[in-house]
Amino acid sequence: MQNIFENLLKLYSKDSSSIKTPLEDFTTEIFSSILSKDNHLLDTFMNQVLKIEGEGFAIDTQQQYALENDRDCIIDVVVWNQHSICFLENKVNSLEGPRQLERYKRVLNKLTGEKEVYLRYCTKYYDLKDIEDINFDQIRWQDVYHFLQDYEEDTIIQDFMDFLRRMDMAGADYFNFNDMLVMNRFWETLSKMDECLDAITPKFTSAFGKPYTYDYERLKQIAAYNRYTMWREDIFAGGKRAHSKIILGFEFNVVEPQPYPVLFLGIVCNRNHSRYHMVKDAIERQGDFDYTEEEYSIWGWYETPVSNFLSMENQFDGINQWFSRSIDRLIGFKENTEKLGWK
Repeated sequence: MQNIFENLLKLYSKDSSSIKTPLEDFTTEIFSSILSKDNHLLDTFMNQVLKIEGEGFAIDTQQQYALENDRDCIIDVVVWNQHSICFLENKVNSLEGPRQLERYKRVLNKLTGEKEVYLRYCTKYYDLKDIEDINFDQIRWQDVYHFLQDYEEDTIIQDFMDFLRRMDMAGADYFNFNDMLVMNRFWETLSKMDECLDAITPKFTSAFGKPYTYDYERLKQIAAYNRYTMWREDIFAGGKRAHSKIILGFEFNVVEPQPYPVLFLGIVCNRNHSRYHMVKDAIERQGDFDYTEEEYSIWGWYETPVSNFLSMENQFDGINQWFSRSIDRLIGFKENTEKLGWK
């Protein structure tokens, strides 16, 4: 049976200019709406999960606060009552933005004296932070899921919990037999992906330069970004090394619901890059990309499901050809956008 929230997520994707959907915003809005409809539920969530005492709380989302000599802050969730105010930042498949929590702390500290201030950080994965000089705590989406288990008689909450399970946000369950098979085949699967990436590396290097090849770079991408890739940094002049990249490889946990991982080739430019707006305009107007603008970056990419190659007699050759054609497409984009200062 289809889940109502999963269907809404797919519907949003069809109407969006990007095939990637901002799952964090989508999930935040749903959960905040659930809390806003029940004052007792909201107060209990604040007391038990966020560990903030009090009652009579109100909640709002996407609130903007100005910071002197810095970027404005757009807070995912703001919860307050007569005595307290809390900023809650939610992450699903992404990491904290540059100085994000520190900037939120600065805003809250300006409110000290008016109210008790709290900063909370909710993530899908373990992402330990050390934020000092403020009442700070971390939770995970699985904590939200476990909290809601006491309210499963509500059909909307039931659907939302099912949605969290479908998005792998409910936390790990007990090991099962399938997990045993995955463990045994894990390194075999990695070696197959390595074979695909190694085969396309010469063409990638010829087109864009030598990819980063240190510190078990591909393996670390799995935990950090749910992908297994190679990449080249500093592709546009006028920014720091990590402010622009070309990335090629496998993505496992895509934002919109899909049953299989995808192959992709993409470029990303951080908002702090001096040519950010030029790159953004070129991606949106001159490229044939799927694209999305996130809070701190613009992405343009090509992708295709790995499942498209399962029926092929020579899967590796098919995957290599797809990567090769995608590189050719990106080379064409590069040649038509010399003004971006490609390096």
